[in-house]
Amino acid sequence: MPRQINIAGLPVHAINLGASVELLRSWIVQRRRHYVCLCNVHSVVCCLGNEFLRRIYCQAGLRAPDGMPLVLLMKRRGLADVGRVYGPDLMLALSNRLLGDGCRHFFFGAAPGIAERLVERLKARYQGFQTAGVWSPPFHPVTATEDKDAIDRINDSGADVVWVG
Repeated sequence: MPRQINIAGLPVHAINLGASVELLRSWIVQRRRHYVCLCNVHSVVCCLGNEFLRRIYCQAGLRAPDGMPLVLLMKRRGLADVGRVYGPDLMLALSNRLLGDGCRHFFFGAAPGIAERLVERLKARYQGFQTAGVWSPPFHPVTATEDKDAIDRINDSGADVVWVG
């Protein structure tokens, strides 16, 4: 695992896009379940005043810098190999890297139709791109039953990667 740098109480991994893709691929190949939080100044500030949110971030398998202020701060601390891990770039790079592995992607969230258009574009861009499912549930406070149904739907899909938008 890459080194972690404490930024206002939030440990952020000193990593770049290429290393992030390889780390995530290794987890997928090894069938290790983790989630990733992409951190920018806004997320760091939100974690300052919200212990529940900070715990969610701190329990992520990877907390990558998705903001140039964080990258520049890490570089100032002598970490030359750190770079921005921007969400859309991560999606494209990981999707490309996983093509030969037969991985299946699940897309959860966004307004109706948005995830479907994204899948169409990814399939057009990456020959052999595979999806396990797409679901854009209604946006409202979630009940315990709806939460369980979402978890079951994703788990039953056989997805190797779940993208949340």
